[in-house]
Amino acid sequence: MKLTRAALLLLSMMGLYACGGGDGDTGQDPGITPPAASGSVREALLKMDADGAAPKLNRDADVAGPDVDGNGVRDDLDAYINSLPDTELQKKALRQGYRVMRSLLLLDTMDTTAVLDGMRSSNAAIWCIYSRYDSDAKEKSGDIEKYSVNTEERYKAYALFNSAASGHSAVMPRGNGCDE
Repeated sequence: MKLTRAALLLLSMMGLYACGGGDGDTGQDPGITPPAASGSVREALLKMDADGAAPKLNRDADVAGPDVDGNGVRDDLDAYINSLPDTELQKKALRQGYRVMRSLLLLDTMDTTAVLDGMRSSNAAIWCIYSRYDSDAKEKSGDIEKYSVNTEERYKAYALFNSAASGHSAVMPRGNGCDE
């Protein structure tokens, strides 16, 4: 059976969800403290803004961020999507991806059903992006994570979701995974 790039990505993401758990042994001597990373998350984000490596992004402490039109996508990310030269179907795939990522940051990680639903939605959104983009799909998927998880508060929320998802698996979506 020949696997497409999207299927391979989906399988690797499911592998990430399945990693973790165990006895917590990192294989490192507990007496050794790893060196501190230079600079803070906030400094790295400010540098990214300053060098133009990313669109102008909301940096509020609020995990959800503003969504005036209520479409589930932060307003700054909606404006970014609208500025792209992509087709309308591609933009819909991106909106789905950003909407799902935002929902992952906000879900109750103590609710296993919500976590599993979030994983399924995430897999569908990635599948959708791969169905609508060719060589740019991996970059577009990465941008969704990078631009959505752009504050310390959002990073912590995403880490909670990933921790809750660890050890679980999700099935591949039917069809192209797209909502619209």
